[in-house]
Formats: sequence, structure tokens, C-alpha cells
Amino acid sequence: MKIEPLRRATASAFRCETLRELTVAAIALKRQQLRYGKPPAALSALVPEFLSNLPCDYMDGKPLRYRLNRDGSFRLYSVGEDGRDDGGDPNPPVKEKYPNLWNGHDVVWPTPQPRKKSPLPKRPPVNN
Repeated sequence: MKIEPLRRATASAFRCETLRELTVAAIALKRQQLRYGKPPAALSALVPEFLSNLPCDYMDGKPLRYRLNRDGSFRLYSVGEDGRDDGGDPNPPVKEKYPNLWNGHDVVWPTPQPRKKSPLPKRPPVNN
């Protein structure tokens, strides 16, 4: 039996499960925010109202990492395949031609960028 195909299959399963846990946690965080107007101080605050248990980071077997930022946003992440917590750093160690979640030091849940308000085009006056 060749070990390499088994190793790749296991790594793929761990990636999928980690992404599933990140997604479930992000949905619970959004539900908390909609209900109470702000994200929780810790992921544990989501249990049991929004989650049945803490979401697992399959890369190291510990709960996913979560940090509430001063501006009210949050950082939700996995330590990634190297198993090292880099503080939620999404930047890849080397520049990648095709970046994705798994290229960074950590696997960070994407958060929307704040919208820049663009001026609305002026409408011409209506003549009656």
C-alpha cells in the first residue's frame, strides 16, 4: 500500500472539515451579531445558543482561534497545515501567483472589506 495517496486524502479531509468548522462558526458569529448587535468577546459565548460545542481546528485538534478587534470586527482562523499559530496572519510566506485561503501562514476566514462610498451620479432635473 502506498502511503502518499493516503496522506493526501487525509490532508484533504482535514482541510474540508476545517473549512466546514470555519463556516459554521462564521454563521454563528453573524447570528450573534444580528441578535445582540455585536460579536461576542470569545467563541465560547456562542455555546450553546448558536453552537452545540466549540468549533474544532482539525489542523491541531484545538478550537478554532478567534479574536475580537477594537473596531468591532473579528478574526476567525485556523493554524493551517503547519500547525503553528501565527496570530491569524493570512499572508503567504512567499508571494503566490494564485493566492487562496491555504497559502497564508494561517487560514483566515475572509471578512468583507469596508465599502467605500462612491458619490451617486447627479440626476438631471425633471421638467414637467
